[in-house]
Amino acid sequence: MAKSITVKRKKGRPATGTEPLYGLRISDELMGQIQGQEMTGPRPAGRPWTRVEDDQLRAMLEAGMTAPAVAQKIKRTVSAVRSRKAVLDKRVAGLKAKGK
Repeated sequence: MAKSITVKRKKGRPATGTEPLYGLRISDELMGQIQGQEMTGPRPAGRPWTRVEDDQLRAMLEAGMTAPAVAQKIKRTVSAVRSRKAVLDKRVAGLKAKGK
């Protein structure tokens, strides 16, 4: 008689997907608008900030513009603008603490 094949079963929780499944095709632009992280230009994520962009960011925020409006103007995501603002605020706080 032939031996039957046995399959080892893994213990624990079964694997699940990490990304949600969409039931229809949506353009990247529309998906960005839906998720609220619209990239308003063809620039890739992770691009370093320049001093000119830092100066523009400071000026626009001091003028009372909202983060989404600033993001659209300088072609960055809203989260990138908020993150950079936090970095710049920490730098200013560090300079004040040193007495410069």
